[in-house]
Amino acid sequence: MTRKRPDDTEVLESLNAMAAEERAEREKRGRVIAEQRYQDARRRLLEFDTQERVLEELDRRRISGHSRRKSKLETGNSTAVLCCTDWHAEENVDPATINGKNEFNLEVCAARIGRVWDKTVELICALRSFTKIQNLVLWLGGDLINGYIHEELEESNFLGPAEAIDFVEGHLCDGIATLRKHLKMPITVLGNWGNHGRSTKKRRVSTGAASSWEYLCYRHLQRVHQSQPGVDVLSTKGYHWLWDVQGHRVRFHHGDNIRYQGGVGGITIPVNKAIAQWNKANAVACDIFGHWHQYMEDWRFVSCGCLVGYNAYAESIKADCQDPSQTLVVFSAHRGKCMALPIYVEPSKK
Repeated sequence: MTRKRPDDTEVLESLNAMAAEERAEREKRGRVIAEQRYQDARRRLLEFDTQERVLEELDRRRISGHSRRKSKLETGNSTAVLCCTDWHAEENVDPATINGKNEFNLEVCAARIGRVWDKTVELICALRSFTKIQNLVLWLGGDLINGYIHEELEESNFLGPAEAIDFVEGHLCDGIATLRKHLKMPITVLGNWGNHGRSTKKRRVSTGAASSWEYLCYRHLQRVHQSQPGVDVLSTKGYHWLWDVQGHRVRFHHGDNIRYQGGVGGITIPVNKAIAQWNKANAVACDIFGHWHQYMEDWRFVSCGCLVGYNAYAESIKADCQDPSQTLVVFSAHRGKCMALPIYVEPSKK
C-alpha cells in the first residue's frame, strides 16, 4: 500500500504552524528573560536605595575617628625619690677578674656619678609633663664606699676609708647643688649606712651607726647644708628609715638584713618573708633597699641597682649580670608608688 504524497498546500500549512510555534516559544522565553532582568534590576535598585539611606544616616550622625583629648596633669602632687646606693667608690674592678664584663676605678666612678645627676634632672623634667612633682627625696642607701671589711680590700682598693668617704662627700655636695639648681624644688636627703662602710671587721647591729664612715659623712653633710634653704639632710642610727612620702609610709634600708643563699627563686622569696615580718611591727606601703647589686621592682618593694656594676661579689651571690645603674622612684599622693625605673650610668653599647 503506498502513502499519499502531501501536496504543496499541506506542506506550506505545516511549515507555517511550526514557525508559529517557534515564535510563540521565543516570545515565552523572551518574557521569562525580561521578567528575570526586571527582577534583577529591581533588586539592585532596592540595594542601592538601602545603601544610600545607610550612607545618609552615617553622614547625619557624623561618625568620626578618635579625637585625642588635650592632656592634663595628674591631679595631686608627687614626689621623686632618687636612690643612690652601692657605689663602692674606691673599689678596683679589673676586667680580667670578671671576664671583661665590667671595669671600675676612680675615673669611671666619677663619670658614672656625674651621669646620675644629669639623667635625674632630665627624667624629672620630662615627668613634669605628666604629674606635679612637688619635691625630691635623695636617698643614700649605704655602701657608698668599699671599706676594709675584708683583707683583700686593703690590697685592692684605690683609697683608704677616710680618703674614700672624702671622695664620696665631694661628689654628693656637687650633686645636691646640681639638683637644687636645675630642679628648683625642695630636697630631703635621707642617709642609711651600709655594711661596707663600717670601721670594724664584723657587723654591728645596735651600734652599727657608731662605727660607720657613712654615718659620719651624713652628719657632716647635715652641718654643711644646715643653713642652705631648700635642702634638709637627715641621718638615722637605726637600720630602718620609716619615712612618709606623699602620705604613704616607705621603709628605707640598706638590704643586708635580708638573708639570701642563692636559691632558684632569686631574692624575691627572702625579701617577701622579711617584709612580712617587719610589717607586723611597722606596716609600710613599700620597701626600698640596695645591697644585692640588682634592679628589681615589685608592688611592695624596689631593689636598687648598683653604681659599681657587675663584679666578683655579684658573681658570687649569683646576681643577674646587669648594667650599672641607680634608681628613680615616683610616689603619687593618690596611688602611692606609681613608677620605678633604672638610671643607667654607662653609655649605650652599639
